[in-house]
Amino acid sequence: HLAEDPSCSRLVGLLVRHFPTFADTVQYGGQTICLCKKAQVLASELHNHFYGDPALPFCRFVDTARLTVMADNVLPLVLRKYGVLVVAPELQTAVDMRQPLSFGMAPEVELRACAIAASERLVSHIGGLTKAADVDYFLWLQGKRKGFRELERHATPDTGFY
Repeated sequence: HLAEDPSCSRLVGLLVRHFPTFADTVQYGGQTICLCKKAQVLASELHNHFYGDPALPFCRFVDTARLTVMADNVLPLVLRKYGVLVVAPELQTAVDMRQPLSFGMAPEVELRACAIAASERLVSHIGGLTKAADVDYFLWLQGKRKGFRELERHATPDTGFY
């Protein structure tokens, strides 16, 4: 039970298992990759907004550092603009020309998974002073600023996960 042992990891797992709208998982290279953007956003927001509320003890998650960034189409854009994430010229051209990337296909999965990996390296480089969820929020806010909004981000119209 979450109330007895508050765990955002457990909450994310429950959401993915029981609610298809949170099951942001794909098959890639013979493995199941769980990107879980919406499930992680919910866990992070519950923790941020209700951590101290005595009526909601299950929101006092002890493992928020296990959350990754919540990769969608904003984070890869921001990381590319900052030069942290470099993509193949063909993929960059496809994104710039607004060619849709199908959900679960290699280019879409690789963009999101590489954004997660790059962000984890940033968190590691910072040396424990922040969590991935904080880096996620910072990068997402950057993506909403002038100079970022005008850039093309990858489009994946066949998904409801982001």
